[in-house]
Amino acid sequence: MSGWRASPSLEVFTDRVHELSILAQAAADLDQLLTAAAGLKARAWCVSQAGFAPAALTFAAENDILISNAEDLAAVARLVK
Repeated sequence: MSGWRASPSLEVFTDRVHELSILAQAAADLDQLLTAAAGLKARAWCVSQAGFAPAALTFAAENDILISNAEDLAAVARLVK
């Protein structure tokens, strides 16, 4: 089998499986966060320096999740100085 290379379609499929695995883990992490927040009678809070994708913003709004980006964190830092 010397010189064997995966076909582009197999490589694309493998990449997609990896992406789906990451998404499944993210969904499990969010579920765990929401469960923990509910147990504490608190709201979940997600922070991202890079911001959030539109789908993430929608999910956060639908699930009452607080979100903050780098600008928000900088504002908090200025307030506590």
